[in-house]
Amino acid sequence: MGFSASQSDPGLYVKHIEQGSTYLIVWVDDITIAADSIELLQDFKSSIMQEFEARDLGETSVFIGMEVQRDRAQRQIKLSQKNAVRNIIERYGQGDARVRDVPMAPGVKLTKEGDPLGEDTPYRQL
Repeated sequence: MGFSASQSDPGLYVKHIEQGSTYLIVWVDDITIAADSIELLQDFKSSIMQEFEARDLGETSVFIGMEVQRDRAQRQIKLSQKNAVRNIIERYGQGDARVRDVPMAPGVKLTKEGDPLGEDTPYRQL
C-alpha cells in the first residue's frame, strides 16, 4: 500500500505521493485516516476494503477514548478526553471533590515515614 512507519510514533503510518499525503493511525484494531484530499481518502478506503474485512464507520468522532472535533473552515482538529476524565473521577468517588490549584498546603514537608500503599490501591489500576 506504500505506507512508511513514522520514526516518532509506532502507530502512525504516512504515504506521500504527488497528489498529497495520507496518514494512517493504528491502535490495536482501530484505524483512523487523514488525507490531503477526499480523493486520497476514498482511494485508501477502497484499497483497504478490498484487502481486508473492514467497516467504514464514517467521520471519526471518538478514537481510543478521545473525542475528535473538526472545524474544517479553520482547518483545525481538536482532541478532548473530558469523558475519560469524568469516568475516572466518578470511578474513584471524587465527583464532589473541591478543585484546588495546588493539591496540598504550601510548606508541607514530605517524609519517608508511614506505610507504603498496597498493590490494590486504586491509583495503581489506572
